[in-house]
Amino acid sequence: MKVFIGKRASKQIHQIFDWYEDEQTHLGHKFLDDFDLTIGTIQSFPNAGINSNRNTRRMILRKFPFKVFYRVYQKKIVILAVFHHHRKTKKY
Repeated sequence: MKVFIGKRASKQIHQIFDWYEDEQTHLGHKFLDDFDLTIGTIQSFPNAGINSNRNTRRMILRKFPFKVFYRVYQKKIVILAVFHHHRKTKKY
């Protein structure tokens, strides 16, 4: 199943990457590696994520304190948002 990253999620990923790179060289790349592993898990097991609101699922990154919110459709998976654990996410 193909995975598409929505505009909002893409912007959030870039912001998170930049923040981690400002904190420590190559830390942003480690975040992206963790994000990619999580996307691989979502792609292999799309229903493994915890049900959230509005037919949305969420999966937690393994090494970084972020959650990936996504929706599963018949032929695709859409990544909607990436939020820090401490951020309120009632919308998703």
